[in-house]
Amino acid sequence: VKAGICTACLNLPQLASAMDGSSCPPLDAVELRAISETLTVKEVKKLLKDLQVDVSSCIEKSELLTALVDRLENDEKKKTSLFSYCRICCNWRLDDDVWPLTCGHLVCFPCLGNHLESQVQ
Repeated sequence: VKAGICTACLNLPQLASAMDGSSCPPLDAVELRAISETLTVKEVKKLLKDLQVDVSSCIEKSELLTALVDRLENDEKKKTSLFSYCRICCNWRLDDDVWPLTCGHLVCFPCLGNHLESQVQ
């Protein structure tokens, strides 16, 4: 950490430009669905249960995903509590798939791994 800025922020242009305080792009329904499609049925059901959504009529995974997107689409507060924006690859990720840097930025595990690997070399 140099002057309160982590070395990842100093070495990565995406993070350096993110230091200006710009906000994350909105998580729209299309991207929310794309992220959700990477989850297992069990993970989607758990999210829906936590959100108190009745899934008794859902049979297919696509129906579960539609219920999840419908529930979260207009609830920004809930979306931001479940998903975070990776400042390196500029993609939204499930909160379980991101790691906070010392500067406060969140990065996904693949980006964190790539960054750490580059620091070792």
